[in-house]
Amino acid sequence: MNAADEKAIRQGIEVAERQIAEVDARLAEIKVLNARRTALEAYVAHARNLLGERVENKSTVLYVGAGDGVSANFGELAAVLADAKDPKPIWADAAPILAKARRPMTVPEIVEGMKATGREFGAEHVTEVVRAALNRRADVFENIGKGLYVIKTWPAELKKRPDV
Repeated sequence: MNAADEKAIRQGIEVAERQIAEVDARLAEIKVLNARRTALEAYVAHARNLLGERVENKSTVLYVGAGDGVSANFGELAAVLADAKDPKPIWADAAPILAKARRPMTVPEIVEGMKATGREFGAEHVTEVVRAALNRRADVFENIGKGLYVIKTWPAELKKRPDV
């Protein structure tokens, strides 16, 4: 194999790996939506059961008459619904910000990008929370020094620090 072919193949691999990271971020969104849908279906089924209605689930038929203790499940169901409404993981919101910028970014820059897309944070020290989330996902992000983060699968030319 000649050098030009090898270079083209390596570039193709880098592009594919970058796209994999972007797909992973989108799949995280789908997982959260699926959990929320499941929780909402469960809520509807329990609510209908409380009303004494026959409820047909995809694979089972449920029927619970009044006084069968179904209301005890609403506390657990509320917790599931609350969890399902949580936004996607922080790292999944950070990946598209970096992918769009196509350059190394500091955590404060990433946070500003996330806020611009509508991400809300409940933490007091948001930059530290985001930094920790990025560091926990070393399979997706890479700290290239001086507080700059990149997507790990990026080609070397995108990972260059501005001062180098």
